Amino acid sequence: MNKIAITATLVGAFLIGMNANSRGCDIPTGLNASNITGTSAVLSWAPVSGATGYHVAWQAIHAGFWSSANTTANSLTVGGYPVGLKRHTRYQFMLYAVCSDQTFSVYSSLFSFSTL
Repeated sequence: MNKIAITATLVGAFLIGMNANSRGCDIPTGLNASNITGTSAVLSWAPVSGATGYHVAWQAIHAGFWSSANTTANSLTVGGYPVGLKRHTRYQFMLYAVCSDQTFSVYSSLFSFSTL
């Protein structure tokens, strides 16, 4: 029972962008998805001044779980080989910036896209 409560709390904090150190740099903006195929997409955003990296999370809408990855670039390719995105599916992504002082921005707004 405790595991479920902890998971729900962590997921709730994840979804609303609450980080212990939410103050550092600006919130990422300019979210976009390009080079979309049936199984992959390139997610991108405007670079954030003072950011040393980004934590990106994506999900099929209403899937109930999120996948995530860290990157130092202002784009990330998701899907592809060996585990691709699902064809004809609507996805959403969001991210936060990891700031040079080891704090974090809050999560960006959600951006939605559909695979082919």
